[in-house]
Amino acid sequence: MAAIGAGGVGVRLSPGNPLNDVADADAPATCAHVMRELAKRKLAYLHVMNMQPGFDVPALVRANYPGQVILNAGHDRARAEADVAAGVAAIAFGGPFIANPDLPARLAGGLALAAPDKATFYDGDACGYTDYRAAA
Repeated sequence: MAAIGAGGVGVRLSPGNPLNDVADADAPATCAHVMRELAKRKLAYLHVMNMQPGFDVPALVRANYPGQVILNAGHDRARAEADVAAGVAAIAFGGPFIANPDLPARLAGGLALAAPDKATFYDGDACGYTDYRAAA
């Protein structure tokens, strides 16, 4: 951070996301502590993946991190609009964009979203990335 300053750095947290059989038994408490420590550093943004069912990430973020936030995972149009309107965060759509090449049009038109096939993610070919159809 010294070379570019904390304001040029973003950090991503994925609370409750086990990696290689490593899991946090109390992800909300750990995440809250990390957010409070990151808040002291005046980052450009904090990007938080909502990986744990029943985990109220927007409430946890606002209670522990006052800076710019990007939330990702589990948002539909209504939830995204509510979080943005409440000033909670900007919203990023990952998997929904893969499965819906026309995601902005679908959200604007209130159309159903296709579910992404996670079994095809990161498998080295175009299947699952370029074969989803746009809404009719």
